Formats: sequence, structure tokens, C-alpha cells
Amino acid sequence: VRIMGLDASNPITLDQLRDPATGAHLAPVRPDGGPVTGLPEGQTTPLFAVVDTGVDLTHPWIAATLVDSVDLTGQGETDRNGHGTWVTLEFLRFAPMPVGLLNVKALGDNGTGRDEALARGIRWAARNGATVINVSAGVYQPSCQGDCLVCTAALAASDAGIGVSAAAGNEAGITACPAKAAFTHPQSRVIAAGSANTGGTGLATYSGQASYYYPDHILLDYLLPVPPAAEDSGAQGPK
Repeated sequence: VRIMGLDASNPITLDQLRDPATGAHLAPVRPDGGPVTGLPEGQTTPLFAVVDTGVDLTHPWIAATLVDSVDLTGQGETDRNGHGTWVTLEFLRFAPMPVGLLNVKALGDNGTGRDEALARGIRWAARNGATVINVSAGVYQPSCQGDCLVCTAALAASDAGIGVSAAAGNEAGITACPAKAAFTHPQSRVIAAGSANTGGTGLATYSGQASYYYPDHILLDYLLPVPPAAEDSGAQGPK
């Protein structure tokens, strides 16, 4: 299992998400100009799960929205890769507020992991109330017909009414698991998410075959410093 959905030749690193001069956390600008706020006490939805390399627990956007966190790698819940944090910030950039976050670290600090951990991460998110599960990772299994470990976990989440957005992969014309479940079970809530190029004129060269294609939002030149999370942000905090 490895990171997918981004240009592997130009990975996001944690240092790119900090101001080099001041060390302040950076974040993309929200289109509505509003703040990122966590779920108020007693509210349990919407709850977005990121099954990835963990998150930067000190980032203000993440601190404001984090509801629960689990580590399936033995390396701790914190992101030391950058990918999981970036995926989370991109979601929080566009999500209606308020929202809650589930941090599921299933990939190690080097961006790789085991299919068993990825499947466990999807199942954990489903058991803990996720409304949507994002999996920007996967594994290539040509013989899978939606019946492998990770596809089965994604389809079980779908059967429970949870949307699963899975990266299609980084090889043109090929789809990784669990995104493959979107094709083997087209009536499911699993989406194989691919990337269009930044100009919106076609597919990104690194995108696999997908059921939906989204614009490439990796715009590091447009990150701005964000203030520390307010103590009264409304987030419930980790359980």
C-alpha cells in the first residue's frame, strides 16, 4: 500500500506547510473566507475520516476539528510525512462548517503500509461514526474483483451508508484498490477519485482511471499563515 492521488515525483512535505521565515502554520484560503470550526458539543455529524499518514496535530485547522485519532502503524498518530496533513487541509478548505475530523494513521512515515492496516483503518472510521472516509492510498491488485481486503472494507462502509472517496492511483488507465470497488460495484458509495491537470484541460499525467476527476489543488504558492486555534472553537477534542 502506498500514497496515491498526488504527483509522486513532487511530494508534499511538512516543511512546505510552514512559513520558512516564522515557522507559522500555513493553510489554503477557504473560498467563503470563513473560519474552520469544529463540531459543537453534542453534534456528531458531519464527521470526515482521513485514512492516511496521520495529521499534524498542532496545525490550528486540525486542532479545531479533531474528534478522535488512532494509530495503526506503531509510529504514533502524528504525521511525519506531510501527505495526510495536506489531504486534511484540502478537505477543510472546501467543507461546509462546522465539521469533525477523524485521524486514522494507516500508512507509515515513509508513505507505505500494509493492506491489512488500510482495511482496519477504513473499518475503524466506519465504526466511529464517519460520514465520509477519504483514502488517498491504495494497492494494485490486478486480480481483484472488489473482493480483496481493502475493497471489502470500503464496500462494507458503503453498505453502512458512508461515502468512501478513494484515490484511483498513479498509473494511467489502471485503478488501485479500494478505488476499484467503484467499478466492480457501480451502485456503491465508493468513488474512484482521479485528478485533472491544474489548467482543467485534461487529466493529470499521474492520474489513474477514475469515476470522477477533480482539479489538482496543489497550490503551494497560495498558502497563507493561520492563527492558532481558538480555545472556544467548538471542537469536541479527541476522545
